[in-house]
Amino acid sequence: MAREYFLNGAIVPVDYYYGSSFPQNGQLIGTIGFLMGGQITAQLLMIWCMGLLSTITIYSISKSLNLSKNGSLISILIWNTSISILFLYQSSKIDIMWSFFDLLGIYAFSKWFYDYNSQQKSNWLVISGFMFSMSFGIKHVSAFTIFLLLLAIFLVMYKNNNSLKITFKYSFLFLFPISISFFWIFRSYILSGSLFYSGSNLPNETGLLGIFDIIWNMSMLGNASSFEGPMGKSIGPTILAILPTILICKNINSKVLHVLLFSSFMIILWYNGVQRARHLLPTLALLSVTCGYLIDVLPSKYIRYKFFLITMIVTVSLINISQWIHYNFFSIKRVEYIFNNDLDNYLENNLDKFEWYPNFSMTKFINNSLPKDCKIAALSTGNSYYINRKFYSVSKKIGPSFNESIQDIDFIKFYEKLKEFGITHIFLNHFVINQYQLHLCILNSHDFQNKYLKKIMSSGGQIIYEVL
Repeated sequence: MAREYFLNGAIVPVDYYYGSSFPQNGQLIGTIGFLMGGQITAQLLMIWCMGLLSTITIYSISKSLNLSKNGSLISILIWNTSISILFLYQSSKIDIMWSFFDLLGIYAFSKWFYDYNSQQKSNWLVISGFMFSMSFGIKHVSAFTIFLLLLAIFLVMYKNNNSLKITFKYSFLFLFPISISFFWIFRSYILSGSLFYSGSNLPNETGLLGIFDIIWNMSMLGNASSFEGPMGKSIGPTILAILPTILICKNINSKVLHVLLFSSFMIILWYNGVQRARHLLPTLALLSVTCGYLIDVLPSKYIRYKFFLITMIVTVSLINISQWIHYNFFSIKRVEYIFNNDLDNYLENNLDKFEWYPNFSMTKFINNSLPKDCKIAALSTGNSYYINRKFYSVSKKIGPSFNESIQDIDFIKFYEKLKEFGITHIFLNHFVINQYQLHLCILNSHDFQNKYLKKIMSSGGQIIYEVL
């Protein structure tokens, strides 16, 4: 999206791209990166810079909870070295950006919450609102955080017998800046007919016991419930292992108890939304801070247990970081690519390792041999950073879908649909077809291919056709 905005010089609907109707604040930050220096600069701005700012924010939250320097560093270590975060650090996803603004909004809110009687502190509430305007404009899941903090305003006003006028004042100061980002809701409705993406079609755990399954799976196996299965990006066992320490700690800081209560409600809301670890990152950061605090305040008689926990945290972190180092320095050599800026060599060495994407031969052929105005209907996932053509994949998008099965529509009407939308080429990825069970799709039908398509290239289980 950021590249398309950069090339077009405007925020234009991209009907073939997954997430075109989603909030675009994150993509606009990426566009600034493209303006500053291209794709690499965009990714560094979206990921590395935002990761650094997130780390600083987590440290600030830790200090506000009276953690020692060591406890604060442990909090940072736990969050930054989980596989889920390390994966995001090597991607171009918007989740790190979202986490930064969401965490900064929480931190600013806490500055007001614990001293709301001070008139000067009202500014923090406005700042918090602006931060949530940014985060909500990146991912709508910030609505959960906003809802709980608004509820906190009502509760503290009620507890202190404040008038409705005062309650309205503080609520307005918090919500008015957030309302700026409502623009993206209206845009989403205009483009897709939906106010926001609910993720209801994704595989999720259900029922009362499902929440325990998902916390365990997210910690020990992978990215909760998803197509990725055990190979998903886990948050690791550290948080789950340390939190029970609260049972042997006395005189827990009331602010920490507030954090635990807030995190508990966030997990419940998250469980009823999109059950992915990256949709819970700010809460996981707060729980990491809680873990640092619990280790900090362990009674002296548990010094051996404390030493054991720190040893295990460092060990797990080193294991995770070693995987990240191997991956980025020796396997796909992403760091070498960043310094050398040799995209062709990087793609040739790596695209064939990811069967979900068009391989290097296909990517090269599409970019160099197909007309720039071509439109490709695909039974495949896309790789939008590297394919410079309109590529209508199986992912959710505002444009047309071409996944109809032979039971849904006859060949003639489907062919007419291809022509109506100006589809010039067809791309099949048999790995994706097998993974998503797309065998009955018309595009995968040999009879349809023989009658309406012309094969022009095949490589590694991937085929591209020309529409006759």
